[in-house]
Amino acid sequence: MAESKVASRYAKAFLDLVSEKGKLDEALKDMELLIGTVSENRDLLLLLKSPVVHTEKKVSILKSIFEKNLSEASMLFVTLVTKKRREGTLLEIAKEFIAQYKQMKNITTANVSSAAVLSADAKKRILDIVQKQVGGTVELQEEVNPDLIGGFVLRIGDQQLDTSILAKVNSLRQEFGKNFYVKEL
Repeated sequence: MAESKVASRYAKAFLDLVSEKGKLDEALKDMELLIGTVSENRDLLLLLKSPVVHTEKKVSILKSIFEKNLSEASMLFVTLVTKKRREGTLLEIAKEFIAQYKQMKNITTANVSSAAVLSADAKKRILDIVQKQVGGTVELQEEVNPDLIGGFVLRIGDQQLDTSILAKVNSLRQEFGKNFYVKEL
């Protein structure tokens, strides 16, 4: 079974469980903590993916790291995933959990890259425009990319709006690169 299917199924099962118990927001914070910890610690990620380290050793290491910081349900879930020998996909499961949580709560993530830090007014206008288009709640993730020169690039799912000066310069470069006086074969 592909890792994405495994991650999706485990995330869905955990989402249903914590939703039933009314601990959805608590589990979301736990999964964000798990992602942050595993992503920042390469040794931990390698340990989780290692077939050499025994399952019980991995469980004890995960308990020593997370037991004080995760809720009881999340810790039991992490232990279960590890005992089922799926700990190598724990990071993907946590990411999939967050994606399914956002879908369930009708939260759309919009990524905006701009040449400089956006002003509060610009953020509000972008949020208003995106909210009118998609409905629900919009979560805006910002990135500063000085290569854009000016303007911004807005991504929502698989759609992109590029109003950057860099895109316009590249478009002009392609247009001027064409030689209209030579017949193309």
